[in-house]
This record gives sequence, C-alpha cells and structure tokens, in this order.
Amino acid sequence: MKKVAFQAGDANFTVTSLTALREDAEMIRAASQSTAAISRTIWLGLLLLLASCEAQRPSFLTRVHEDCVHGDAWACGLLTSLAQSRSERSADFSTIVPGE
Repeated sequence: MKKVAFQAGDANFTVTSLTALREDAEMIRAASQSTAAISRTIWLGLLLLLASCEAQRPSFLTRVHEDCVHGDAWACGLLTSLAQSRSERSADFSTIVPGE
C-alpha cells in the first residue's frame, strides 16, 4: 500500500494513494459478498430444518376413520366398501391353487 507522510505544524498526516484505496474497496466488497453467501446458506439451512420439523398430517385412511367416528356417512361408506373389497380379494386368492 502506497502511503505518503507529511507534517503540517505539530500534526503528522498519512495519505493513502487512490490505487491502495481501490484495492481496499475491492477486498471489502469480496469479503462482503462471501459473507452474504454464507448468511444466505445459513438461512436456507434453518428454513429447511424448520420445514422438516413441521408436524406431519395423519394418513388419508386415518382421517377417513376419524371422520366416520364423528358421524360422516361418506367416510363410513368408504371404509365399509374398502373392507368388503378386501374380504372379496382375500376370498379370490384362496381359490387359486398353485401349480395349475
């Protein structure tokens, strides 16, 4: 860094050249840009962590079962039809004989 020193009366002064000031400004700008990138990365990480900690909703069938318990006829009908199709499917599999 180029500095020029001079004295005026009892005071001593040091003046920095414009080239040195530009170099300092570029270093400060580069440091602030990397600091901004780091802070953006930290904020993104915190947001992702917060999003992953959000409470999970119950599954679809759990909500349908809760609705049926609370008297929703459509939900009860859906559960009934699912139970019937499950029993029909298991009955169909019992008639299959392996090796034929």
